[in-house]
Amino acid sequence: KHYPSFSLVFLAVSVTLLAHQATARVGGIHDLCRNTDYQQLCREVIRGANKPSRATENAILSLITETNKATVLASKFGQNQYIDACKGLYSDAIDSLKTSLDSLKTKDKGTLNSNLSAALTYYGTCDDTYAEAGQNSPLAATNKHLAQMADNSLALASLIQ
Repeated sequence: KHYPSFSLVFLAVSVTLLAHQATARVGGIHDLCRNTDYQQLCREVIRGANKPSRATENAILSLITETNKATVLASKFGQNQYIDACKGLYSDAIDSLKTSLDSLKTKDKGTLNSNLSAALTYYGTCDDTYAEAGQNSPLAATNKHLAQMADNSLALASLIQ
């Protein structure tokens, strides 16, 4: 008499566990991006990494690449004090990101987070330079994308033990 009830309970528990496991996995690997603000972007830049340190490294390397592209893009807008400021800020961001990579290797989480936060700030400061002059930044969409990538990098770094 009691066996059918046990079977149903066992089935329900099994289905629940499998459903939970499926939500934590994407493409067969543990989904490190599930708690980031920009999950799809995160999945694109970590390139299948399944360890927090490797995912963070991939995210930072992608962010360096995109920041270099932003510098090239900024140069296409000519030369003025705002563009020059943004190019300087991008250079500072790259320096911070390189320091972040070094900190990742030495497992210095404080320096890692501090430098990722600095890079995030630099992207916003570029837009602020234009806003203070009452102008719209021609780099606003690029800076938004870079800031999203930096935000994801910080989220990934927080997973490192």
